Amino acid sequence: MARLFDPVSLQYLYRNAAVVTAAPFTMAAWAKPNSGLSTIFPLALAASDGTLNWWLIGFENTVSGQRVYADVSNVIQIIISGSYTLDAWTHVAFRETSSTDHKVYR
Repeated sequence: MARLFDPVSLQYLYRNAAVVTAAPFTMAAWAKPNSGLSTIFPLALAASDGTLNWWLIGFENTVSGQRVYADVSNVIQIIISGSYTLDAWTHVAFRETSSTDHKVYR
């Protein structure tokens, strides 16, 4: 599925049923991080009931450097250090094969 979101608004897709509840699965997206010092999340999968269950891919650009990372319910963070180019399309992916085996790719 492909979807182009308006970068000015907070658009999202919503489904009132579980699309995935556990490993294994892969999330992938093309993103164009174009903001200055900030964090953006081009792709996230989260429970709509307010529980702390989510998976997300993020770009972070801070004074201490850039990184691409995945976050699993604010418990596990998988980080790729190194720079990415602002205003350039970048492919990112997150793979979870089990509750203890995670990997993020750029």
